[in-house]
Amino acid sequence: MKKILIRLTYSDFYGIIVTNMKKKIRKIPFVLVIFGIIFGLGLDWNLRDITLECESDPEAGFVILPHANAGYLTRTVHDRMSILGASNNSFPLFKNGVEVYTTENGFFSIFVNIADGENIFVFQNGNYVHELVVNRVEPTPTPPVRREYLQNAYGIAMSPSLSRFYNGDDDNNHGTPLARGTSFRIVAEYDDMYIIHDGSYVFTNRVERLPAPLEEFYVGDFEVYTEEKYTYVLFELSESYLPPYTINVDDDGLSVEIILYHLSGEMNNFSFRLEKPIIGHYVTFVDNNQMKVGFKHPPTRLEDTLVMLDAGHGGADPGALGPLGRMGPVEYDFNLIVMQLTAEHLQEHGVNVLQVYTCSEVTFPALERMRYFERTEYSEHYPNLPDLLISIHANSMPVHNNFRSEEGPLMFYTLDQSERAANKILSHVAQRLYNERGVGKPAESSDSSENNWSEHVIRRNFAMARHTAGSSMLFEMGFMCNPVDYERMLESDYLALIAESLSEGILAYLNSTLRNPVAHEASAPDDIHENNNEENNEVYENNETDSDHSENYNSNSNDKNKDNSGSRMWWLIIAGASVIIIGAGVGLGYLYVKKNNK
Repeated sequence: MKKILIRLTYSDFYGIIVTNMKKKIRKIPFVLVIFGIIFGLGLDWNLRDITLECESDPEAGFVILPHANAGYLTRTVHDRMSILGASNNSFPLFKNGVEVYTTENGFFSIFVNIADGENIFVFQNGNYVHELVVNRVEPTPTPPVRREYLQNAYGIAMSPSLSRFYNGDDDNNHGTPLARGTSFRIVAEYDDMYIIHDGSYVFTNRVERLPAPLEEFYVGDFEVYTEEKYTYVLFELSESYLPPYTINVDDDGLSVEIILYHLSGEMNNFSFRLEKPIIGHYVTFVDNNQMKVGFKHPPTRLEDTLVMLDAGHGGADPGALGPLGRMGPVEYDFNLIVMQLTAEHLQEHGVNVLQVYTCSEVTFPALERMRYFERTEYSEHYPNLPDLLISIHANSMPVHNNFRSEEGPLMFYTLDQSERAANKILSHVAQRLYNERGVGKPAESSDSSENNWSEHVIRRNFAMARHTAGSSMLFEMGFMCNPVDYERMLESDYLALIAESLSEGILAYLNSTLRNPVAHEASAPDDIHENNNEENNEVYENNETDSDHSENYNSNSNDKNKDNSGSRMWWLIIAGASVIIIGAGVGLGYLYVKKNNK
């Protein structure tokens, strides 16, 4: 019996692999699993690699098509689609008699033409044959958009941060998100959106209709004052509801405009020039008829910053699936690992980190995770909102796209105030992955000394990127549907590289926002690697502050980890040799006693 089915190298989450593989693949030798775990623990407590082997017929192959099992491939209106899957890497894979390229682990993705009617694809791997039938059908006519003008209709925002658009488009022309509790007059219903009286669009499923009309309000007075790291603007309103608003901040972070929208469509404009720059804001309704706007100023030290790291998906929601489907690691496995490693790096530099993720049994939807830190119903929690929020994910694409056409990291943001942070952080990640692993391709830049990764920073509307109290964004580490990207993410060193470069980018951004920075801004990726190759005394001579010393901690700790790994290896060798010597001694003693007894 041959004992190779599939080989996976993984980091920190050997338990997940063991659980998933035991559920789906029979005859995994229990002793091999236990030995793999023990051996992995012995080699490295921080990054554990494990190889799983299972018994199989010598000539048996297999073909896993996760999207077909989910029903995404059996019926389509498109003329091309990607077929993603995994096969036994001991045998070549054929599709309709033509050999298909597979990665080292047997993963593959092919972009095929789909003709009208029935399309049959026959996959053969070893002596295993799998037939996939795809039917191309005529697209269903799109129903006309329903637009109905309403009279005396009013609503209230029920989501933590209500998306608002000015053309009904989900991806462009975003307005300031509205805090939960904002009330408005509904002008029209437009398909699945309402048009409200300030001219913007909001989703109907985030709005509760009010039973009674609202009264026109006016602003009686306002007050501006500063406490700790916030400047507050307090409006006295004539009515007990929070009206729609827009908040605009100039690029310098000092000039602020607040616009309040009356039910009639008229606007009150208030402009302020602040003494200190701001990095975010929040809005709440207090004391019956007071609207409170808090503008957050950047901290003076890294130790005063709060970063929220969110691991996307979890529980019953696996996120995106790779070539192995649910039999292998799914998106939330990678999200959790990278989040935890990134948090460790940031905490080593003194940054306060709030980690939000899903437990192994219960799905924690994005909007619930938003409520976890926004707490819009309790205004006293606002001063503790994070200065930076990053939701960590692994990407995917619809099956009618070419899965092999995209690879590497992307960063998504929603609000203008987050664009600078998104570019700065993503450039660190993308540049290191490009330098060290050849991942991705930078855009052409007028400055030949610096690569341009701006095309990898994209504006989209995501729930976890609408946080207004600081910069917020959604980070995609790679594509689950690209077999090459997926295979990279199975490597412990690659996940560690993503987390380290992500933390470097975060530190670079945070340092650049400090009002009275006590440390230099984090070095560019190339400079960091040059310093890591120097002796410790040379690094300390070139970096004078405590914070800069801590920036080299990763280099020193990595060297220590290597030394510790080597020490553990020698310990295992010595221990193994000792066991052999003791065993040989016991055996020889037994033979000696047995011979003398004769």
